[in-house]
Amino acid sequence: MKTRTLALLLCLALVGVFAPTVASAATATVKGTYYPLTSARLLDTRTTNGGHPTKLGPQSTLVLDVAGRGGVPTPGASAVVINITATGASANSFLTAWPAGTARPGVSSINFLAGITRANIATVPINASGDISFYNNAGSVNVVVDVLGFYGSGATSPTNPGIANEFTSLVPERLVDTRQTTQGALEGNGQITMYVDFGLDGSLSSSVHALAINVTAVGATGAGYLTTWDGGTTRPTASTLNFVGPSPTANMAVVKTKLCTTTACGTPAPVQFAIYNGSTSPVHLLVDLVGIYFNDGTAGLRFTPLAPKRISDSRTPLNGTPLGQQQTQTLTAPSTVVSADTDSLVTNTTAVAPSAGTYLSMWRYGETRPPVSNLNAPASTTVANGAVIPVSGANKFSIYNNAGTTNFLIDVTGRFDGSLSLAALRAAKRSDLGQVSSTSVRRSATDR
Repeated sequence: MKTRTLALLLCLALVGVFAPTVASAATATVKGTYYPLTSARLLDTRTTNGGHPTKLGPQSTLVLDVAGRGGVPTPGASAVVINITATGASANSFLTAWPAGTARPGVSSINFLAGITRANIATVPINASGDISFYNNAGSVNVVVDVLGFYGSGATSPTNPGIANEFTSLVPERLVDTRQTTQGALEGNGQITMYVDFGLDGSLSSSVHALAINVTAVGATGAGYLTTWDGGTTRPTASTLNFVGPSPTANMAVVKTKLCTTTACGTPAPVQFAIYNGSTSPVHLLVDLVGIYFNDGTAGLRFTPLAPKRISDSRTPLNGTPLGQQQTQTLTAPSTVVSADTDSLVTNTTAVAPSAGTYLSMWRYGETRPPVSNLNAPASTTVANGAVIPVSGANKFSIYNNAGTTNFLIDVTGRFDGSLSLAALRAAKRSDLGQVSSTSVRRSATDR
């Protein structure tokens, strides 16, 4: 197998930007802090794993036990970050995931086409028993669920939790675009390993334990999948993203990281993660960094789970109208999903039946549109992707459509909140808790 090693230097100026007056996650309540896990499969309806060994039928619901499995504690978790894969569908449909025992919300967690395997990340609150429900709207479909991590629910740490991490959203930074590298596309059954330094001298890397990234596969000649993981442990038997053919396919991923331990990495050691191409043919990769999970004794953002709620539906229209070609709209998050200290919303955003192949981008209102996409959708399809959307002090954000005309949906399952000091930072126009100050290639890419 060929392994490509690519390293980038990200100088992330965290020092002096985080509010030092708030206690760190390690010494205070862990409510809302994140615990990355090694990806583990909780459900596969093609097998007995998860206790539902048959396809989920039309307008049917299954309940999945989450707590106590795959590293999710019981008690101690308020929400889980999962990757949902729909495969073998007999009809175009969608799945909804929500806390078991509550009314099914009018939202979608993943949209898929008959016969096409599709994956999507979801952050789902769990009930007091640690369960979530899944609903399928039409036809029958196999459902696969992999857990990536969880958010703490209380004042004390769960049993054997690892490190309680806080979050910071970033102005999206493109880490790699293989279309612009001399090595080209990632080979079939090949792996790319990336090393990222945080801090001007790399000294903050040891405090980073997971990354929020958006991964896009483009230009494939056949069907396949990508897997993300820390690159230093056994590759998990899970997929992060499934693709079919050359059309761009994106999925957000929260990837557990580790520090590089080889002497070639130097000192201080950089953060590493890897991506594997599970197809037999090459595919191009785009990887965008959108946030980090860290614990360095300074204050970041914490997650508040919410009952899943649709805040935008341009078809209605609700908080937005259909987006034309290269059009930007400014939307306002309703008071039901934000607080005075909300920095970002955790969403599932869907492009509905665009008239041309397109992509959507979302960012904090008042800032420059970043040169990256949140989701890609071929013409006449319905495609969703998880997105962390930063909001302004007035709870506003912008959404951009690149081509054709498309409807869109935005469903919220939680938010990242700061403290009163965050409001002060925002008032000083320092709305991001971290700033990527420079990027450079630290090592040459090699095949071996």
